[in-house]
Amino acid sequence: MALSPNPALVQAIQAQTPDPKFQTVLLATALAESGGRLDAVGDNGNSGGPYQENSYGRGHGIPMTQRFDPVASTARAYREFSQLRADDPGQWAARAQRPADPVGYAAKVRALIPAAQGILRSGGRAAAQVGTQRASTALSPIAGGLTPASLKLVGNYLRASEQAVLAGQDPPDVMGLVNRLQFSSPATPSYAPAAASYGGPISPLPNGGGWAGTQAPVSKLAELSGLKITSAKRSTKMTASGHPSDHWVGTKNGYANDLGWGGERPTPQSDAAASRIVSALGGPADWGKTGGVFNTTINGVRYQILYRTNTGGNHWNHIHVGARRVG
Repeated sequence: MALSPNPALVQAIQAQTPDPKFQTVLLATALAESGGRLDAVGDNGNSGGPYQENSYGRGHGIPMTQRFDPVASTARAYREFSQLRADDPGQWAARAQRPADPVGYAAKVRALIPAAQGILRSGGRAAAQVGTQRASTALSPIAGGLTPASLKLVGNYLRASEQAVLAGQDPPDVMGLVNRLQFSSPATPSYAPAAASYGGPISPLPNGGGWAGTQAPVSKLAELSGLKITSAKRSTKMTASGHPSDHWVGTKNGYANDLGWGGERPTPQSDAAASRIVSALGGPADWGKTGGVFNTTINGVRYQILYRTNTGGNHWNHIHVGARRVG
């Protein structure tokens, strides 16, 4: 079966960067998100364009027609991907797109890399065939270190993954494959997903964006979470404990986001998101499993993360990320 992205998108990617690997990742991501269509709309109307820019993420405040623009949307994707580069293309795409299932998404993008390479080689003039013959090409970077049995496992995984992607389904869990691989030498497969490095603290966190320079760091932490922003500045003044809220529009030296996942109780996804936020602020890497109240001050800004707690209200169905200028 053929994949036929819009030629204008392919041209925009090639014009944006001369780096073949960067071009391939951008195109494979667009194929995974939209099939390379410019006018694709998803997530109940919240996502649009070839990269499915979301109204709660990179597409915030951007009209849908501008998200359909291949040059502008590719430029925004390029800036995002540039900040989150990884050796593994699937992991790189997952970091930038922040899907609900990073491992599955990474596998989906990885399976589309051969197709993206073929399309780019053709300049977008002809659709690339995605078939089982691609397995040997995809294996070439790692063939030296894997046993024959493991090479067969990888080939089977790639075929199953490609078939799932073409059928519009999620690919098999790549970790099931990685855990079964054996090596004839100490080599490590170049595609094997490593744990994303969010370690902190982020120092310095970006200032700017208004509200005494607190909006930018809160927005960065919200992006890192991968969750939707369900609340920012609002008219409610007091927290449940009777103190002026960082959400309140009258708090000129503070800013806050509430980050939701569409449920009333914590999930593994929300636990991981909370852990990423707190880890980036120098806290425990697994903080989200227990949650509570996390406070820290960096560069004159006090950060408060509330999750799995009733402190200041119900924080079991969202993560509160607040910042206030104190110095």
